[in-house]
Amino acid sequence: MVRAQYIDKKSLVWDKRYKSVEDVPEMLPYQTIVQARNRFRIRANLVMIGLTVMAALAMVYTGKERARAGDTVEKRTLERHRQLRAQKAEEDRAAQAAATSADK
Repeated sequence: MVRAQYIDKKSLVWDKRYKSVEDVPEMLPYQTIVQARNRFRIRANLVMIGLTVMAALAMVYTGKERARAGDTVEKRTLERHRQLRAQKAEEDRAAQAAATSADK
């Protein structure tokens, strides 16, 4: 017999072994608690699997919508590189101007 923690009592209620947390006795067989934890763990994993599948489907849908609109990863990358090159050129011009003014 093991003393049941509050989360163990909650998992036993979610597992429908007891009607409420107050109905769960303080001392329970170890196997009962382990079984309730395992079922809770399995349910939590199934929920996470479901959420992952839904998120993946949402990403596929939004990706296809963007592709139809003409927005591709390649275009975004090229635009980002153009901006970085322009920024670097501007910084180089500023550094060169500072160097020539320091030489005078």
